[in-house]
Amino acid sequence: MFNISTTNEDDDGKAAGGTGITAEDAEKITTLITTVGMPMDKFLAWAKVESIKDLAAENVQKALNAVNGWAANKARVAK
Repeated sequence: MFNISTTNEDDDGKAAGGTGITAEDAEKITTLITTVGMPMDKFLAWAKVESIKDLAAENVQKALNAVNGWAANKARVAK
């Protein structure tokens, strides 16, 4: 009735009317993850989703930034 969570699960605002990402955004994120060599399971765990399609649209840039940050850290460690 009041849309109050009774569990500890965070759905990134979906229950409050958040919208899912577009197919184009999902492809962009997937391509970036593959290009930089980030393990998909690490990304999904970070994003707290089961699938990239489960990301909220407002989190697309945050996801892209996280993948780019992971790649930058990986490059720094490799030097």
